[in-house]
Amino acid sequence: MKCAFNFCIYNRKWKCILGKLEINHLGTCDACNIVMIDEAFLEAEKERQLRELEAAGLVNIKLNNPRTKS
Repeated sequence: MKCAFNFCIYNRKWKCILGKLEINHLGTCDACNIVMIDEAFLEAEKERQLRELEAAGLVNIKLNNPRTKS
C-alpha cells in the first residue's frame, strides 16, 4: 500500500512495509509510528542547509532570518 507520510518508520520508498494495515476514520494508518528527531539536530540541519543555499546564491537568509537585526 502507498504511504504518503515520510516520517513513519514503516515507510520505505513511499510504500508501507507492514503486511496488514488498519485505516482509521480519517483515512490514515493506525499503525503509523513517527520518527522522533532531536530539536537541536533539526535546527542545526536547517541552518546547515540554509547556509548551503545561500552559498549557492539561491536564497538570501539574512533578509529572512528573524534573529538578524535590521
